[in-house]
Amino acid sequence: MTKTNTEVMEKLLKNLAANIGYELIPTPFGTPFEEASLETLPDDKQFVWSVPASVLSDDAHKDFRKMWIDADLIDTVAELSWAWPSDENDRIAIMLIDITRSRRGTVKFVDATDWDIEKDEDMAGVCNMLIHDLYPGEDLLAFDVYEDTKDEGLDEPWNEQVCILAARDIDSLLPSSYIFKLEQQAGSDILGGLFDIKASMTKDTTIKLEKSAIVISTMGKLNPMKIEYKGEPISLSLKDKMVLIPEVDDCYDLDRVVEMFAKEEVLRQLPISRRINRNDMFNLKINYSGFLIVSEDEWRERRFEQSREWLNSRTSQVRENSDNNKK
Repeated sequence: MTKTNTEVMEKLLKNLAANIGYELIPTPFGTPFEEASLETLPDDKQFVWSVPASVLSDDAHKDFRKMWIDADLIDTVAELSWAWPSDENDRIAIMLIDITRSRRGTVKFVDATDWDIEKDEDMAGVCNMLIHDLYPGEDLLAFDVYEDTKDEGLDEPWNEQVCILAARDIDSLLPSSYIFKLEQQAGSDILGGLFDIKASMTKDTTIKLEKSAIVISTMGKLNPMKIEYKGEPISLSLKDKMVLIPEVDDCYDLDRVVEMFAKEEVLRQLPISRRINRNDMFNLKINYSGFLIVSEDEWRERRFEQSREWLNSRTSQVRENSDNNKK
C-alpha cells in the first residue's frame, strides 16, 4: 500500500469510526498491539484501534489479548478487506474499545472481508454490522436501509458475517475463528425453502398439527424433537418454540433432520447470546440431500406440483372474491 493509499485508508477509517460514534486513534497504522502502546491510546470513552489481523489469533499476543478480554473493554472486533500497509499478506482489523461497555461480558465479531469501505454502500453496510446486533427489522442502524439498497448483502448472510460470544469463551479475537460460512453446494438450500416455519408472535399461541413436524427451542440449544402425526390433530404451544413443517409431504426422514440440527455446520450459523428468531431459521443453510428419502428429481417434481396446486387455489380464491365484490 502506497503512502497515498495509506492516507486514503486512514481517512476512510476515520469516517467509519465517526459514523458509529467512535474516535479513531491518532496513528492508526503506527500503534502496535502491545502493552507499550497503552500510554499512547486516547482518553476517549469509545475509540477504534486498527491492528494487523494476525495479532488477533497468534501466540505472541495471547496474554495481551487475555488482558483486554478480562478487562471487558472490547465491544467489537472486525476484520476488513484491506491489506495491512506494511504486509500485503495481512489484513486490517479494527477493535471497538468502549470504556462504557453497554454490551458487558460479550464481544461482537464482524467479518467484513467481502466489503470495500471505499464504496459508500459498503461503508454503510459495514457500519450497520458494527453497531447493530439484530438485523433486519430494527431501526437503530447507522444508515437507512431498503430505500437506497445500502442494506444489500446484509439480509440472508447476516449470521455468516456477524456473531456475539460470551467473553469467557473467547481465546482468539479473529472473527473467522467463530463465524462459520457454509459453502453453497449441490443439494443445499435455505431452511425456509424446505420447511414451513411456525413461530409465535405472542407467548401463548397454540397451533394444531396435522402433519409430522420438527419442534425446536428458541432459547439456548435447539433441542430438536420429532412430532409424529398419527391421524389425530396435535395441539402444540409455540411458547419459546418453533415448528418446522415439511413443505413437501413424505419426502424427508425427520429423524435425520433432528440429527442434522446437532451438527456444528448448523449450530455455528445461529446466534449464541440471544433468542433464535424466525429469520435466523429461515436463512439457515442446510444440506437437504442428507435427509431426502426419495430421489432429488422426484422431490423437485413434488415441489413443483404442490406450488402449482397452491397457485391454482390462490388464483381461484382471488377470482371468487372479485366476483363477490362485483355482486
